Amino acid sequence: MPPSESPYVDVPLNLGRKNIRLVTLQPGDASESIKCDLQSHALDDECPAYVALSYAWGAKERYDDIHINGMSFTVGRNLWHFLHQMRVQRQDALFWIDAISIDQANVLEQNHQVQMMREIYTQACSVWIWLGEADDATMSDVAMQYLKTRVALDGNDVNPKKLWNARKAKAILGLCEKEYWKRIWIVQEVLLAREAKVLCGGHCVQWIKLQQLLADLQAISDRGRALHVVGVPAVLDSPAAVISRAKAQWNGDPQPLTLLLEQYHRQHSTDVRDKIYALHGLASDSSIIPIDYRIDPKELFVQIVQHACSSLAFGTDMKKLRRDLFGFANLMRGSLKVFCDEEELSDHISVAQWKSSHLCQRHLYYDRASKSSAAQALRTEGPYAAPQSLPQFIVNDTGERTCARCIGNRRRASQERRDIERGCLQYRLKELRDKQTHGDLELECIIDGCYDRFDHYKQVRHHVRHFHRNKLWSPDNQLRQP
Repeated sequence: MPPSESPYVDVPLNLGRKNIRLVTLQPGDASESIKCDLQSHALDDECPAYVALSYAWGAKERYDDIHINGMSFTVGRNLWHFLHQMRVQRQDALFWIDAISIDQANVLEQNHQVQMMREIYTQACSVWIWLGEADDATMSDVAMQYLKTRVALDGNDVNPKKLWNARKAKAILGLCEKEYWKRIWIVQEVLLAREAKVLCGGHCVQWIKLQQLLADLQAISDRGRALHVVGVPAVLDSPAAVISRAKAQWNGDPQPLTLLLEQYHRQHSTDVRDKIYALHGLASDSSIIPIDYRIDPKELFVQIVQHACSSLAFGTDMKKLRRDLFGFANLMRGSLKVFCDEEELSDHISVAQWKSSHLCQRHLYYDRASKSSAAQALRTEGPYAAPQSLPQFIVNDTGERTCARCIGNRRRASQERRDIERGCLQYRLKELRDKQTHGDLELECIIDGCYDRFDHYKQVRHHVRHFHRNKLWSPDNQLRQP
């Protein structure tokens, strides 16, 4: 759509403030084109009450045009049917609908609005869960009517015979297995809702109705009667039951992002980056991974692996830690659909572990004016800190320094740690070789043994010559000789 025909031109968002756009549906006959008004509002105490829509976008297909502020605007089939149904029911609520309220062609606006998702859904007066138009194949009308009229079972006397028949069980299972429940975005949209309604076709029920039904099914299962009632095990294993249990257990406290990613990695998304960004509103450490739709999935994958390394505590069992990191990285590799072989994956983990170490984040090298900055760091930083009685360097008559005692004999790092550091050095040198840009290389004191003996230059030369075979580059021109 050309910019001159975009409805967003006359309704801009101030990306420096917390602004949102709200949609008003104009009344009209069923045969007329759907018309909406779009206005911007500050998301504060004076913002009018609005309903946040939670729905599945569906397949990427042009379905029909509506009119927003007098301009033609294309929406998908599922959203068109929601707007059509709301107009038939003469709903006059203000709506926040992501496909309309956010300019999907503006990446900066996408980043800004997705960052506000937690506040948008928390401050909404209600979240409406749209499961789609009525479906005769799954008997959605039967399922919604059953939810409306059923009475919750008495907790003291759970009688499975009072539950349902086979027809109603099949209808409820079809409702609980709709594509909506498998989306990644609905996790935070449902969990953050203060009040929620479930809509399908022309029917609407309160969220508590669905939650009570699933609670009754769980009570039947806990008493060992699930196999005697048709459909109970299948419904309890459905995607809707997973979300319902998560909402019932949600206490409002944010959780670590890595834990959320492991828990909901099976949820679907059109854009694989949403596998990460859709959980930001529930995470306690989401600010570590900024929302940016300009980066590719592989770069996001590297960010996640680095974050996982920094969030996990570095204990003495480095082998177990590395196994856990490999397991998480493999999970994210599949979730983000990133091509990465085992060798490259190992390199990414090595670099991530190196970057997460406070000791290796400093550029350490020797100079003649002071003690080794590496030795100083070893003495004052990290879990492998050297004792305060670190041996001093002795300066002889010619001005050369030698180590009074081999520091490494007393404070030698574990073999696993040295493997990580060596792998990181190999990765950096390989990267430089591939890019053919060498510049002013600053090698950190991460070569195994370089902080154990005062032969830093010799060790660096050995590793550079071993891993960097480009004859046009000489370490003599790039490294400072003490």
